[in-house]
Amino acid sequence: MNNVTKFLVLLTLFGLLISVNTEAQDTSHVYNDTTSSGMFFQGNGAEVTNPVSDEVNSSSDVAMSDTGGTWQQIQYFPTYTPESGDKLFFSVHNPNGAGPGQVQFEYASDPGTWQFGANVTYEAGSETGWVEYSVDLDAHAGNEINKIIIMPAGDNSSAVYIDNMYFSDSSEIATPAEPVEKPLYVYNDTISSGMF
Repeated sequence: MNNVTKFLVLLTLFGLLISVNTEAQDTSHVYNDTTSSGMFFQGNGAEVTNPVSDEVNSSSDVAMSDTGGTWQQIQYFPTYTPESGDKLFFSVHNPNGAGPGQVQFEYASDPGTWQFGANVTYEAGSETGWVEYSVDLDAHAGNEINKIIIMPAGDNSSAVYIDNMYFSDSSEIATPAEPVEKPLYVYNDTISSGMF
């Protein structure tokens, strides 16, 4: 091989390496049926059987917040350094109308100090099924997150269920296709708008 060919081969391999590394950064799961970064439940919070299965979340097991008081925590222990445009996604089933919930983070570089993520106001749809929510991570870009503290019920003592938590720049849940509108007929064998 001549030097130009060697250079092109190395350039191609380097491009593939960057491509694989970029793809690995696209989605990083924190908690679902197959992945767990570890959890701490405050009080009587626990991993429980999914109380309702739908197209957003059909996992068999989910996390449930404590019902013994307000601002009860579920903590997760991922290792992730967000980039600009990244979000934290998670699905919520809130059958008792609790909330708004709150998300906080801890950085590996500053253990014990909570970094505000967001207050999360739930949609009515989460009372009967699962709804996915996201928290923008631009304010945390470049900081390694090693703890997520979520208080899903907020200032309420009702159970709230959390599942399918992951870091990504876009949701894994497929957007439903646009509905096909029924045509408005002008003229056929049975309909006529009049003709001249």
